Amino acid sequence: MKLVSSYSPRHLRPAIGGYRYFFNGQEADNEVLGEGALHAFEYRMHDTRIGRFWSVDPLAGKFPWNSTYAFAENMPTWARELEGLEADVNANDNRVAIDPGHGIKGTKNSKVDPGAVGNDFYEKDITLSISESVNKHLSEWGLETTMTRTGDLTIDQEQISYRISVAHDFDADLFVSIHTNSTTNPDVRGFLVCYNPNNKINGENSQLLAESIVSSQSIVPIFNNGLQPRDKLGVLNQFKGTASVLVEVGFISNNNDVLLMTQNADEIGREIALGVYKYLYNKEPSPPVQPSLKMPELMYPITPQDNLKIGNNPMGGW
Repeated sequence: MKLVSSYSPRHLRPAIGGYRYFFNGQEADNEVLGEGALHAFEYRMHDTRIGRFWSVDPLAGKFPWNSTYAFAENMPTWARELEGLEADVNANDNRVAIDPGHGIKGTKNSKVDPGAVGNDFYEKDITLSISESVNKHLSEWGLETTMTRTGDLTIDQEQISYRISVAHDFDADLFVSIHTNSTTNPDVRGFLVCYNPNNKINGENSQLLAESIVSSQSIVPIFNNGLQPRDKLGVLNQFKGTASVLVEVGFISNNNDVLLMTQNADEIGREIALGVYKYLYNKEPSPPVQPSLKMPELMYPITPQDNLKIGNNPMGGW
């Protein structure tokens, strides 16, 4: 009979006679050090007693920032070793809820919420196109995703609580809400990401996610430094997962931003997805995503109050 003490965090001792493949799917070599203490990888042996390889990675010279003996870049609980390469993360362990802003008829509005309206476009349609691109690229890179809507939607509850419930029911780690901005000044333009630094559950992580998304953007000019702390947006206050952000892709009240958002929806969505991926794994997906256009210029600042004075959004924004 085997006891609970037979478990080791770096390997499982055989529970069924004859089965030899355990830690990281590698074959256990029980003849050298005893049962379950050694695993035979293709090029070297892994000692489960100390969680290290016996010999140097044969391609160690190409990765000078890594220890020559470390396993999976010292991330054995959530990455697997690719011999001669960097750690390989199982992207499917992370779930992302993508939230196309507006486009919902709920209990607090008598018709489908169009969002901001400008230059003959509805915010709800632009956000849906970009969100579909974010969803497509994250799925292609191995993440599990869901969208809070895939078209105009009628629900029997208030729309913000509905969006959060979709994310929580999906057990999402990240919540990424896609919007466009608007102001009475038609010259104001630019890409920015809102986060809530005062959210005690995920404020710090949300800022890191926001920074990663901003740094990945090369199509729409960056607004000021691209970051805007906001503590009164419902979707950022109510999400209880690892991180949540609200992306203001551009200003629907600005002709140039509208042109970029409507003609480059897939590219913008891909770069938002890239920022999400790099936040999670600190590297680009394979193959690396190439920049779509020149790096964005920085725009002059706007105060947080300005985008609360949107006169052409009958549903009140977020």
